[in-house]
Amino acid sequence: MKIEFIDSHTHLYDEAFNNDFNEVIKKCQEAGIKKCILPGEDSTHQDALNKAADLYPEYLLPCIGVHPSSLNDNWKDELDFVKNNLNSRKYYAIGEIGLDEHFDKTYLSIQKDVFKEQLRIAYEAHLPVIIHSRDATVDTFEVLETCKKEGIKIKGIFHAFSGSLETYKKLKTYGDFYFGIGGVLTFKNAKIAKTIIDIPLEDIVLETDSPYLAPTPLRGSRNASYNIPIIAEKLSQIKNTSIEEIAKITTENAESIFDC
Repeated sequence: MKIEFIDSHTHLYDEAFNNDFNEVIKKCQEAGIKKCILPGEDSTHQDALNKAADLYPEYLLPCIGVHPSSLNDNWKDELDFVKNNLNSRKYYAIGEIGLDEHFDKTYLSIQKDVFKEQLRIAYEAHLPVIIHSRDATVDTFEVLETCKKEGIKIKGIFHAFSGSLETYKKLKTYGDFYFGIGGVLTFKNAKIAKTIIDIPLEDIVLETDSPYLAPTPLRGSRNASYNIPIIAEKLSQIKNTSIEEIAKITTENAESIFDC
């Protein structure tokens, strides 16, 4: 059985890969990475994202969206960018979207409005979403509750999930959600390592968030999609199953979400 993975969240178009982009892609392919999902960030990054996807069509799969940390007084322009460019090519998801209250809450109200609007756009376009929620669980619930009441049906991934089992269960009531698990799983004393025990594999996808969050023992170095097997190995230990089973189920999950 050939072991293949999908990296459901990787910024391989980041300038961190400018000097060895093609070599990195080759190494990813050699590591059994079948496909890579490229989440959008904002209008200033989309050109680099699309160019990367054009170099490796059907391998690097592009998405479009506005990351909450990219929102400021220009938020209307960013939202219009998504709306006006959504149909300019095939995009596999609306994302990375959501809320981020880790550093600054100055634009929190705008973050909520733009998050909700992008959820609506995804629903109307029949696309999944990639959701970023950092130190914003309560407000994320609030937005999702509003969408539920308005009949906005949601499917997609909670990127870099690190919440409790209770949070996982509540999120499942708001949509057809999967949960992105990355390098943090390998960190010493990572809370998600305990939570993941009770989350079924059928709800899990693998991700790197490269060039960030390199797994142990590579913490502090540039992360890349070829490190997915390290995360899968850790998950297989926690789940007491084979890495082949981890690869099979998480890859099938990603293919189902992104229709790829």
